[in-house]
Amino acid sequence: MTEQDTHDPKKTTANGSGAQVVQIAGGEQDSLGRTDDALMQHLRAAIIESNRPAWWPVLQAWLAQFAELHSMLVTIEDLPTYQILAVFAERPEASDPVIAESLGRCDFLCWRAYRVNELGQRDGEAWDWRVDSLMNFRAQGETVMYQSDRERPNPSETSAWLLSRLVGPPAPSNRTP
Repeated sequence: MTEQDTHDPKKTTANGSGAQVVQIAGGEQDSLGRTDDALMQHLRAAIIESNRPAWWPVLQAWLAQFAELHSMLVTIEDLPTYQILAVFAERPEASDPVIAESLGRCDFLCWRAYRVNELGQRDGEAWDWRVDSLMNFRAQGETVMYQSDRERPNPSETSAWLLSRLVGPPAPSNRTP
């Protein structure tokens, strides 16, 4: 089965190679960046309130891999921090594995980036947030970004990655999934 890419025409425009890329005004980018900073404070509070302190460093490190993504997004709901906060808000009593599985299905994981050569053609190198941050990847050369209809890696791999980074005692086992 091949991966299908979805594009919102209000959020994307075609570049010379036919790929869809996001374009938004600079003021909107700045506003989303400030909103993302405020959401980080809310996320930290939600983690503390839910007695899950081990998640905070994991989520900080994970979100750092997507730090430049807010410049590509249009709405608050598109922000990775907003989506992560929503998972914790919707499932406050869920076990760590259930939280990790839900996080692995966040829409921001559908974003892709790849390198293009001087002719605007894909040169084969794709961004993998497990290997490099988006900021570092984009700093290394011309990059095209688009949103797919699937998470990458698949949700179970992301869940395993998150759980492998949790330190400290697991959440109490009396929580319901």
